[in-house]
Amino acid sequence: MMTQRNETFSRLTCGLSLAAAPAFAAMAVLSALPGEGSLLCVSQSGPMSGMTMMYALMSVFHLTPWVTWIAAHVPPESRQTCHSRASVGRE
Repeated sequence: MMTQRNETFSRLTCGLSLAAAPAFAAMAVLSALPGEGSLLCVSQSGPMSGMTMMYALMSVFHLTPWVTWIAAHVPPESRQTCHSRASVGRE
């Protein structure tokens, strides 16, 4: 019973961590649109406003779960390391 709860909780937290980056990216796009800043309670909207940059940076900082998830779902035979790609360029 406890193992099933732990697995459910683990899947829930994984899903929530994957939701952060796209949510912040959408907020960055919305705050960059002219006249749409009022949707996010942003007094100054525009592509270079402080809120747009903050949302974009938050999106980048929350990409780690996506990188981890993608790395876990790539088949081992198709993975390349930095060293294997460098040796291909030298040949």
